[in-house]
Order: sequence, then C-alpha cells, then structure tokens
Amino acid sequence: GTWDGTTAHIYVDGVDMPITLSGTLSNPTATAAVIGAYSTDDFSEDWNGSIDDVRLYDGALSSSEVTTLATP
Repeated sequence: GTWDGTTAHIYVDGVDMPITLSGTLSNPTATAAVIGAYSTDDFSEDWNGSIDDVRLYDGALSSSEVTTLATP
C-alpha cells in the first residue's frame, strides 16, 4: 500500500485495488508504525496469518514503480 499524505492505494500483485477509507489521520506521525498489530492498543489484536515481502520507503511509490517491483 501507499499513502502520499492525501491518497491511499492498496496493491495486490502490482494491481491498484479499489478501497474505501473512512476517518481521518489527524497526526500520522503521532504513533509508531507497526506491521502486524495495532500501534494504539496493547497489541492484543495481532495479525493472524503470514506477511510476505514487506518494504518501507521514505515516500509514496507511483503505480508504475509498484508494478515494476511486483513483476518477477
């Protein structure tokens, strides 16, 4: 997924999937980024499954960059 501060995108195998978002991010830097659990609680709702190929970048990738990364 990507978020450029305004728009969020979720990609599956390089394809931008339709999503519906609700709520707002009043201060997205106020909490720690956590993969596999909520960062705002006691981590009692952990992810139950597998997460593969996690990459973090300091800016939102474009659709073509995501597609390139998803291509074997």
